[in-house]
Amino acid sequence: LIATPEQGYMFDGWYENGQRLYEITEEYMVTVNENRTIEARFKVNDLQITGLEIFGSAAVGETITFTATATGGAQPWEWEFYVKKDDSIIYSDDAAMVNFFDWTPLEAGNYSIVVYVTDATGRRVSYTDSLTIM
Repeated sequence: LIATPEQGYMFDGWYENGQRLYEITEEYMVTVNENRTIEARFKVNDLQITGLEIFGSAAVGETITFTATATGGAQPWEWEFYVKKDDSIIYSDDAAMVNFFDWTPLEAGNYSIVVYVTDATGRRVSYTDSLTIM
């Protein structure tokens, strides 16, 4: 049996007679020697980035640490971080396995911090925040 979720959903588990069959992946090999009712259940993929914390001084030459938080989805998550100024990318890390990055601004101005997270199902969501460097 192979459970294939529709877009926006993720596999929740295999169930037999209303009971979850634990530790079984989307592909389930079963021997049938009597009548059985096995059901694949799915749930909405509710992956979302819930915030971005900024640690450090927002000053030229001072290192700032950004930490993103997410909920939902299916782990592992892969992170992407971008710092933009005037629609130009100043910094990028497009394959991070951790939810934080450090950046040292070299000039004053207004910046956008754009964060993406992709979960194990391929669902990708984004979050944007702004920051003024003095």
